Amino acid sequence: YLKEAFDLLENAPLVETTWRVGLALGDAYRRRGLRAKAEGYLRIAVDTIAHLASRFRSDSLRTRFLDTHGRREPEHALAMLSDRSTS
Repeated sequence: YLKEAFDLLENAPLVETTWRVGLALGDAYRRRGLRAKAEGYLRIAVDTIAHLASRFRSDSLRTRFLDTHGRREPEHALAMLSDRSTS
């Protein structure tokens, strides 16, 4: 697994990797029923993406950025986690 992770990280920008790892960890903890840990990692992913998106001055560029490469997935996963806790 470490070699596979290294191969993936070698060509990926660090900040992009940060939110992807946060999403993966959040999903793994969610599947194990560890809601608080899942939420924490999903928030890291969402906050990281929000920080990146905030650098775009143009709304259309920001939207295009958010709509590509699965960048909306952490936000959706966090919303689903919250919905399950209130049901």
